[in-house]
Parts: sequence; structure tokens; C-alpha cells
Amino acid sequence: MMNLRNLLSRWYKQYKYYRFTHQAKFKIASTQETIDYIVSHRCSVSRYGDGEFDVAFGVSKFFQKADSELAERLRELVNVSEKDFIVCLPHSLLTLKDLRKESQKHWTSFVRYNGDKIQILLKQGKYFDSLFTRFYLDCTDRTTANVTVYSIKQIWDGRDVYIIEGETTRFGEGNDFLDNAKSVHRILCPSMNAFAKYHEILSVAEEKIPKDKNTLVLIALGMTATIMAYDLHKLGYQAIDIGHADIEYSWWKMKAQERCPVPGKATFEAGAYEGIGDVDDDVYKKQIIAEIK
Repeated sequence: MMNLRNLLSRWYKQYKYYRFTHQAKFKIASTQETIDYIVSHRCSVSRYGDGEFDVAFGVSKFFQKADSELAERLRELVNVSEKDFIVCLPHSLLTLKDLRKESQKHWTSFVRYNGDKIQILLKQGKYFDSLFTRFYLDCTDRTTANVTVYSIKQIWDGRDVYIIEGETTRFGEGNDFLDNAKSVHRILCPSMNAFAKYHEILSVAEEKIPKDKNTLVLIALGMTATIMAYDLHKLGYQAIDIGHADIEYSWWKMKAQERCPVPGKATFEAGAYEGIGDVDDDVYKKQIIAEIK
């Protein structure tokens, strides 16, 4: 009986997923199209994944409570259409092609429970791909990761990069992901419930980050980054919600086969977020221009 129940549950999830894809009135650009567009247009980027939709629908996540202001802004921002700003959704909402079975199961289940709400929420006809930052571990063909990595690095090639991140995120520290940037500067923020400090973070960012055409702001701060990328765009910056890209890059360099901790960095998806320790790296320490507790 249990096996039959599980089988029927799986079939129902698959039915709900394929019904969602056939009824969807929006399209999502490919990963490569998304990166190429960001490089050529120097646009700001807000990204939505399952976590952003969960919070938008009032569900708290481990490192971010479903703050009512944050939820409202996430619901509004997904439909914003402006020059030099794009909204990204996971291409896995519309296709499971090239995804590993574990990821396929995740997205069919996610759509099963959230698809109807997402259909009602989305008003635009074209989005870009939020999974351009997840180019390795969930892919069946991992040989294309090197091409994607090269393309992503063109986003900050020769730029003055300002990173707004959780205090244990350490984006690009300990690897060569940002080696082609002209300079790197960091604003450290709370790793948990960063949105509680949102207005302070935004104020410090505007004070510390120059409005220069060579300036690029990268934000790795969970759901807060989705909103902040747009607000910094409105203030005259190019700001990108870069999310998970550095962890994905680390897994690629490690040739990891499954989600695993990355030494010295918070890796929430591998259960490694406490006792990370300090950074014994003078270059990293000199990059820190502000800390918000």
C-alpha cells in the first residue's frame, strides 16, 4: 500500500509540474543568454529561487524569517520591468532538462505546492535565468561548467568590485574566482535575518561605494540581496544578486559529487554554518571597508 501511495504521489507531482509548464504564460532565457545579456548591458540583477518564493508566500527559511515587508517587496519586485534591470527566475520552473534526478524531484515537488500561486503572481512574459549561479552540482553534464565560469567572470573583468555579504560568506576568498577584478572591497553583514538590518546596510553601501561606471556591486545575502540589487540600481549602481555562485565555483574546483562543506565558508546546503572560524588572510581583511552587526 505504501509503495502504491508513493507512486501515486510521484505521478501527481509530475502531473502538476507538466500542467504548470503548459499553462505558463512566461518564458525564461537560458543560462548562457542570461550571462551574455548581463555582460553586454551591464544591467542590475535580482534573482528568485525557491527560497525567495517561499518567503514571498509567508514561509520562513532557516536564515531568513518571513518578514512582512520583505515578503511584500518580493511579490512586487518580481514584476518590475525597467531599463538596465532584469528579474531572474529558475529555468527549472519550465524544464527539468539537464538536471540531476535529485534536483528534478525537488522542483516537481516545489511546483506541486507553489505552482498555482506562482502563476497568479507573475505578470511579465519574459524573465532571465536565476540558475546561472548554479552551473555545476545540479547539472547532468558538468563539462560545460568551465565555459559558464569563464562567461560569469566577464561580468567583473577589470571592474572595481564591492561585495555586500554575510560575515561568513567570504565570496571569492581562498580561490581565484575574482582574480580578474581590478579591485575587491567588502561590506560584511549579519549571516542570519539580514533584512532586519536592511536600511542600515543600504545606507552604509551608499556611503561607502562610489558611483563610478567601473563600480560593480555583488550581493550575496540571501533574500535580502534580491531586494537590495533593485534598490541599489535605483540609486545609480550596477548591482547583482550573485547568491550561490562562489560555493558552486568552489564545488567545481573541488570536483565535488554531492553538496559538501567548503572550508572556511558558510555552506548552508551542506549543514555547515556554525563554527566557521576566522579568516587568516591579510588580503581578505584589508578588503573589508565596513561591518554591520
